[in-house]
Amino acid sequence: MNKFVKLLLGMMFVSSCYAGSSDVVGRWTTLDEDGKPRSEVQLYTDDGKLYGKIVRFFPKPGERADAVCRHCKDERKGQPIEGLVIVNGLQLDGDRWADGLVLDPKNGREYKCEIWREGDEVRLKARWGFISKIRIWQKADGLSET
Repeated sequence: MNKFVKLLLGMMFVSSCYAGSSDVVGRWTTLDEDGKPRSEVQLYTDDGKLYGKIVRFFPKPGERADAVCRHCKDERKGQPIEGLVIVNGLQLDGDRWADGLVLDPKNGREYKCEIWREGDEVRLKARWGFISKIRIWQKADGLSET
């Protein structure tokens, strides 16, 4: 095999690895602590930054399907959970999206976060102070409410 073909194959492999790890755009199902679907989030880019909006909310027993963000401290206060932008302004840094914030609609707090893709899952790592927690989001395609 000549050097040109080897170089071309190598470049294709490297670019596919890079694209796969940083390509998080699409619909993802967030899971609660019990592994049950909590919401579907549409991750999208705007002006080179990553954002995420809740497009479907799965209420727990006793919760209202039309729940609002009661604890938000900005313009999102009182806004419906469905339609709420919870991932804000992440920038691509290598194979991860970082330097942005994620909102927890349960308590209205925002946390520094980073997002990356591993196969058919997205990992979201939220940090507050020295503590961090990783959440796994699954591809939403074909997932039904449980």
